[in-house]
Amino acid sequence: MVDFAAANAVIFATFGVAATYRAAGAGDGLAVTIIRDRPTADAVAFGTTLRAHAQIIHVQVAEVAVLAKGDSFTIGAEVLTVAGAPRLDGLSTMWTAEC
Repeated sequence: MVDFAAANAVIFATFGVAATYRAAGAGDGLAVTIIRDRPTADAVAFGTTLRAHAQIIHVQVAEVAVLAKGDSFTIGAEVLTVAGAPRLDGLSTMWTAEC
C-alpha cells in the first residue's frame, strides 16, 4: 500500500515554499510549508468573458490540523487569507483552500 503522507512530504519538500501560518490571521504564527497554485478561471458576465487569477494553497494536515476561513499564510511581505471553506483531500492528509 502507498504511504500517501510520506509521498506528500516529498512533494512539499520539492515544490513547497516556506510560510507563516496564523489562525484567524493573528498571533505569532507557525512556520509551515505550502504549495501555491495560481490557476486562471474564466467567468462570463453580461456577455463578456473575464479572466481571473485564483490563488489556491495546499498545506499538510500534519502542519495545520484545523484550517478555517480567515486564517492566513504570510510569504515574505505577502499575506494570503483563506477566503472560503477549506477542503480536505480524500485521505485527510492535505488541506486545499482558496485565498
